[in-house]
Amino acid sequence: LVDANRVGSSPKVEQSIRATVDKVAAIGKAVAYHNPGPDQDKINELCDNVKHYVSQRTWIIKNPDKVSPEMAKQNSDNIKNTLRELEANITAVETDRDEGTELVSAVSAAQQWASTGKGGDAEGTAAVGKVISQSRYLAKGLNTRDKREIFDLCQELEDLIDEYNRAPEGRKRALRSQIADKMNAVKQAARKANSSTVPGTETAGGLPECSEVIDDWLDRDMPIRSKAGERAVEDVIDMAAALAKNIGGVVGDDIAAQKDKVSRLLKELQNVIDDPKATPEQKKAKQAELKQAIAELKKSLHDHLAAKVVDTYVDITGPIMELQAAALAPLAPSEKAEKFNQKAADFSLHAEQLCRVAEVATDVGCDEDPHRHDNIKLSIEALRDATPMVVYSAKTLSLNPDSESAKENFDLVKQQWVTEAVRLRTDVDKCVKPSDFLVESERKAKEEGDAAKALMKTSPKDAVVKVAMVQKITNRVLEVTDAELENVGECDYRVNLLNHRDNLQSAIKQAGTATNEHIRGQAKDPEAFDKSITEVHFNISRIKDEMVGFYLPLPPLPVEVPEPVAEPVAVEEEEEKPPARPPVPVDSDEEDDFDASAPAPDPVEAPIEHAAFKLRQETAKYLEEDNDMITAARKIAQKFQQMAKYTKGRRELLELGATEEKSEFSSMTDMIKTCKEIIALTKNIQKHASMISKNCPDKRLVMSLANSMEPIGMLSQQLNIIASVKASASGKYNEAAEVEADEMLTINAQNLMKSVRDTVRASEACSVKMLSNPNNNLQFRRKR
Repeated sequence: LVDANRVGSSPKVEQSIRATVDKVAAIGKAVAYHNPGPDQDKINELCDNVKHYVSQRTWIIKNPDKVSPEMAKQNSDNIKNTLRELEANITAVETDRDEGTELVSAVSAAQQWASTGKGGDAEGTAAVGKVISQSRYLAKGLNTRDKREIFDLCQELEDLIDEYNRAPEGRKRALRSQIADKMNAVKQAARKANSSTVPGTETAGGLPECSEVIDDWLDRDMPIRSKAGERAVEDVIDMAAALAKNIGGVVGDDIAAQKDKVSRLLKELQNVIDDPKATPEQKKAKQAELKQAIAELKKSLHDHLAAKVVDTYVDITGPIMELQAAALAPLAPSEKAEKFNQKAADFSLHAEQLCRVAEVATDVGCDEDPHRHDNIKLSIEALRDATPMVVYSAKTLSLNPDSESAKENFDLVKQQWVTEAVRLRTDVDKCVKPSDFLVESERKAKEEGDAAKALMKTSPKDAVVKVAMVQKITNRVLEVTDAELENVGECDYRVNLLNHRDNLQSAIKQAGTATNEHIRGQAKDPEAFDKSITEVHFNISRIKDEMVGFYLPLPPLPVEVPEPVAEPVAVEEEEEKPPARPPVPVDSDEEDDFDASAPAPDPVEAPIEHAAFKLRQETAKYLEEDNDMITAARKIAQKFQQMAKYTKGRRELLELGATEEKSEFSSMTDMIKTCKEIIALTKNIQKHASMISKNCPDKRLVMSLANSMEPIGMLSQQLNIIASVKASASGKYNEAAEVEADEMLTINAQNLMKSVRDTVRASEACSVKMLSNPNNNLQFRRKR
């Protein structure tokens, strides 16, 4: 483009040059990010230089009288030479990454040991450990699917190393061969993931974010290929695969079958979109089929996540206590070593299971708090780091059971591990709805209780194990109930929940007493044990019913129908038809005939219109009568649509040399006035949201509303500044200033309307739980 175009001769070509250089610089920055060190600094410097030369070219175009032809030619040469140098550096880095990075070097060293056994097992396993640590470090910056693939391979590699350390000499050669194959798989996965990370194709990690990207893609009137949308579907598939692997059994197979169905339909949709012979009807049918399958898969993920959390976190300290008991067991050395190794393997598997379920809960769970997700990730890393330390300390204690220092060291490491596990469990619980958790806990308690009642007649020892499990489930129910009591303020719901909690605590104590009396043969009533277990189940059921009822959405309120007006006596004359209703003007604040089912505007080509459409979709769910917040949110969306049209039209006209006065759109003064009106509307929304939060007893919903409302004030101030900048730039056309101001306006509009949309959702959730309505103009009534 630079060679084919004299400086400034074609505005379209100049625009293409700027866009292409921006894309090259973005790719260069991405490559630099994955290659820290001198190469990173050099590539970043070249990216900055080429963007500087393009900005210089823009200045040359605007000041042709101040620039000689030689200077213009020198600028073109600088752009081309810098691009060539940048290309050479990126190519060199890519080659080095394939042949000489730290990960590949570590793999090479470990492969040499795995193939020959030379160097000793200690050095060889240390080299494999370096491969695992380097791979996990690389995976931290990748998307959900690639990170999970590398983490799974690393875990399999660790398991092989553990097996190798315990294996006899005759089996070690075969295990070294398996280790070599697994390291090759790790290297290939890391290389593929690193090379496929291109700006604009990754999606945000969690299920809610992926769902939004998928909806934007599949809600189009005519399906098209979308890297972001397809990647989001693949991420949902990987979340489903992880949950299916964790659950296992019939339920896991069911999730896996649904996941495979979505994967198959995604490929079929891609093929039918690429097929030039496919009709629009075929494309739409395949699009609808994929959308339905994804909805079913998401529902299944939510339904089964709570069950997995209940099963996995019901007893987090049991395996570490068994490991301690095995380390101190007074057995013969060979027997003790065998038992210890088994308990150490069980403990390590339990710790990894806690981490894997937590990762799935972060992706699939209902909690969208990014701070809590970060806390979970930190707890997972801390737990994974602490697990081998616990095993090592326990092994030292096993070899030196009478050493006080060994006991103190193990107690210290154990306490650290338990602290991290409890912190992780607390955060994971918040990723699951309390009502869903209690539904699964009730099912589990009934299942274990029925088994205990049946076994007590034939095998009392096994029945005691089942009763212990019922007690653990009950303790978890009490923990979740206590967290819910802290979350809600004073209200009837809290009083009822507190009564049910006290009854459950009394019931589980009575069950323990009845179990002991039955085992000793001291029970006065033969049915006392069965009754006590049944009472525990009933009290868990009461807590569940109370909480489920509280979180159950209320049905839409009936719309008040006015009294029918008596019809006049019919006249036989033909009545003249009323004139057709004129279309609503674009700049009107009145409610128009918005079609929420229409396809959304393209988020890339029309980002402000896309954000406004999403906000209008949210407000269209409710009746505006008696709800000033919905009216204000709808007006904000309409005014941003006007601003987007004006900004786009003004740039098109000014690029052709027209002045503002000749534009058919509103003037700059009107645009600034619209910004002020939007700011006033956001203040109105903040006022109503604050009023709702003060009257809602649910602290969790209040906190969610506060988090949604918090950015609105700052974004409103930014909008005021942007309007002032555009006002100061009005008059003579300045391309750089126009582009920068429009980019700032686009980002601000998207963020502001998203915050308003989130505030409307959170306000509606709080309004359902309000003790009293502080304002008659805040009635959230869904349309029929």
